[in-house]
Amino acid sequence: MIIVENSIIPFGGFKAVTVGPWIFCRSKDSLTEIDINHEAIHWEQYKELLIVGFPVVYLLLWIVELVRCLFDGKRGCEDGRRRGLLKRAYRSVALEREAYGHQTDLGYIGRRKRYNWLFSFA
Repeated sequence: MIIVENSIIPFGGFKAVTVGPWIFCRSKDSLTEIDINHEAIHWEQYKELLIVGFPVVYLLLWIVELVRCLFDGKRGCEDGRRRGLLKRAYRSVALEREAYGHQTDLGYIGRRKRYNWLFSFA
């Protein structure tokens, strides 16, 4: 993966964002191994979804989670902390659940099963 330091991407309060094989961040020095591992998990997801499918699937899942969080703030959306609706929906997206769930396991990618994010809907 290629780390790109810039002042535009990521937007908002995000520390980094993966777009294809690139990790965009405001400062390379602020990225930890855990951050890079989280983004590397997204890169694996990109490859599984043939690159162009990732943003489409991500957006669709985010919309589904947004609606679900809007009408049922407890089922699958709460993680015990108070968060805004958009943040709860973001953290509920299956692609993010996999990345957050395994970001501290630095050996995860080596033993990760393909399409493992599909199993994080429960």
